[in-house]
Amino acid sequence: MTDTAVYPVPSDFAAQANLSPEKYAEMYAASIADPEGFWREQGQRLDWSKPYSVVKDVSVIVNAPSAMTKSPFVRMRIWWRR
Repeated sequence: MTDTAVYPVPSDFAAQANLSPEKYAEMYAASIADPEGFWREQGQRLDWSKPYSVVKDVSVIVNAPSAMTKSPFVRMRIWWRR
C-alpha cells in the first residue's frame, strides 16, 4: 500500500478533542525526559483495584527485519506496572 489518504478533521469534531497538538507535544517531551515519572503520573489517572508499586521499562533487541528501518534488528520496548 503506497497511497496515503489524508482526510481533514471536521472543526466541530476537533473542538471536542481532549488533546491539542500543543498538549500532545508537551506530553511527548515529558515522556522522553522522564519516562517512569510520566507513566507513573498517567497511571495515577486510572482507578486500579490494587495500586501498582513499580513502573518498569524493559528494552530488548531482537533479530526481526524491519521494513521501516531496513535493519535486521528491531528494538522492542515493553512497559508494565506491578
